[in-house]
Amino acid sequence: AINYSSSSPINDALEKVVSLGFSEGASLREFVTILEDALNIPVRLDERVLAGELGIDVNEPGAIFHTAAVNQSVRSSLNQMLSNVFETPLTFINRHDVLLITDRQYATDNYLDVRIYPLPFDEDLRPVIKLITRLISPTTWDTVGGPGGIMPTGTMHGGLAISQTHEAHHEIEQFLRAREVALWVEHGKENIGIYTILDTAMASDLENSLKEMCN
Repeated sequence: AINYSSSSPINDALEKVVSLGFSEGASLREFVTILEDALNIPVRLDERVLAGELGIDVNEPGAIFHTAAVNQSVRSSLNQMLSNVFETPLTFINRHDVLLITDRQYATDNYLDVRIYPLPFDEDLRPVIKLITRLISPTTWDTVGGPGGIMPTGTMHGGLAISQTHEAHHEIEQFLRAREVALWVEHGKENIGIYTILDTAMASDLENSLKEMCN
């Protein structure tokens, strides 16, 4: 099978099982410093959004409380710790090889990645698209007024071009991995690859084309 998740130091760190505990509480700035040291990756606060637009004091104590869990991935721990910071849901994204802590709604509206998901067999992709948009971040797709988009690539073997948030892409990868196993059992082989477009100009052109076609 092809390992089709996007491998990078950030994504690899998110899958590690690391004990992250903040039982005495920490400010967002302290949280970022400790997280950067624990994971050995660059971590930053999106201060323009958090402090500038939301008015959050990133130096205020008690922003993060968390009791370390056993056998829990960094991704799961961060989802719990950032779910309600001063009554504001925050999130994290891989932004230019930096783990960026930002507002969840702002990330959904503004920080989208375009990824290509080649699929292994010639098939009608409409049911696959319907499943993805119903199961994964259902309120964020352009069909219901959100910023996310999905369309067939039109390549020889078929595939999907998807513009979505960092966490939505993670869920899409999990969905396609499970689907790959089912197809492998049915057809006797597995052959899925997922590619991240690093060229920002190409990604922008594809995203604009995707939005135009979906709209």
